[in-house]
Amino acid sequence: MREVVPRVLGYTVLTARSGCRGLELASAHPIDVVIVDYVMPEVNGHEVAITMRRLRPQAPIIMLSGAPDVPEQAMKQVGAFIAKDRLASQLLLTIA
Repeated sequence: MREVVPRVLGYTVLTARSGCRGLELASAHPIDVVIVDYVMPEVNGHEVAITMRRLRPQAPIIMLSGAPDVPEQAMKQVGAFIAKDRLASQLLLTIA
């Protein structure tokens, strides 16, 4: 899987198969916004958001989830939340 995707709608996108890999990429590249799923391999989105806040404090974090019960503590770590059933209609608006 390619981690750097060609420009999409004017954005350069870095992808990671796990939260740990995403944190490694954020350490090595400038990041303007972070999009994290709540449920991921190795570490969940809440743990990634906590670490990302220390690593890139200025980067807004958007959390996605299809789970109906994301803990309140996880929601407090992010700037925005998008339910996966609303992803197509809300993601680009939220990034902007």
